Amino acid sequence: MMRIRPAFTLIEVLVYGALLSIFAVLMFGFVGSMRQQIEQVRMVGAHELTTALALDLMRRDLVSADMQRSIWDPAAGVSTKSVLDEKGRVTQLSVGWQCVKNGIKRYEGNYDFTQRKWLKRATSFYGCSLSDMKFELRLSHDRQYVEQVVIIYSTPKITLMPVSSPQSLIVFQENIRLRNRVLA
Repeated sequence: MMRIRPAFTLIEVLVYGALLSIFAVLMFGFVGSMRQQIEQVRMVGAHELTTALALDLMRRDLVSADMQRSIWDPAAGVSTKSVLDEKGRVTQLSVGWQCVKNGIKRYEGNYDFTQRKWLKRATSFYGCSLSDMKFELRLSHDRQYVEQVVIIYSTPKITLMPVSSPQSLIVFQENIRLRNRVLA
């Protein structure tokens, strides 16, 4: 006598296999899109951090800049500050900031304020999305000294989802008061 064992038929196995493969394809698609979104968030965070670090360095450069109006070129974004060299002597160092494609450049070296050009410089690049930047000087009553620097810059509004329309800009304005200090 033949015993009947409970088992799946071939049709049932094929149906279950097809359902599982459809479920797996849907899950892999979902997991793949989630990984892509996580990577976008990570990149936006790194981009914002780089922008914040570059702007903080710019603020520190401007706060420590010398106050004499004759050693400023706001159109070129250049100022001069007193620094100590490796032998402990006080020297003048010109620092300039310029908005370029895909970031900001920081120049450091010797700048000729009469000819408005760099004589010798080293360049650093900070990748960020600032699209425009300008400097305005607030002068003392006798117009000999710079008391405050206003930085006006704009950056595109960052979104995680792709947008077909042009991105709008966010405009920022920062007022930086110079410190009157003497290195000795």
